[in-house]
Amino acid sequence: MKPFIKKLDLPLEASDVYEHLADQPHSFWLDSGMDAQKLGRFSFMGANPFLVMRSKGERIEILRAGKSERLEGNPFEVLKRLLKQYAHRRPVEGPPFSSGAVGYFSYDLCHFVEELPSQSLDDLNIYDSYFCFYDT
Repeated sequence: MKPFIKKLDLPLEASDVYEHLADQPHSFWLDSGMDAQKLGRFSFMGANPFLVMRSKGERIEILRAGKSERLEGNPFEVLKRLLKQYAHRRPVEGPPFSSGAVGYFSYDLCHFVEELPSQSLDDLNIYDSYFCFYDT
C-alpha cells in the first residue's frame, strides 16, 4: 500500500499536536532544531508501534501483535534483521522519515562491540536497547 502524503498548513504548534499522542503507548516526538531550509523543517511524531524490540545483555524480547517472542543473542544482529525485514522505500516527495524504527542504544552494548571490563552498576535497571517500529 502506498502511503498517502499531503501537506497541511495548520495553525498549531508541534507541542499542541504531541499533546494528543503523549498518552498513547510508546509515543515519541523527534523535534527538529536544525536549519529550517534543510532537514530541520521536519519534526516526527508517532505512537502505537506494530513491533517493539528490547534487550538486556543477550536477552532479547520482540513484542508483536500482543505476543512476546524471547531470544538469546546479539541485539545488533536481531535489530539488523528486523530493519531489513521491515525496510520500505521512502516516497520521493515525502518527508525523510515516514516509517521505521525509533529507539536507543545504551552504553552497556559496548560489550557486543569490543571486550571491555564490566564495571558499571545497573542502578537504573533499564533495557540496553529499545526500538519501536512504526508504519505510516
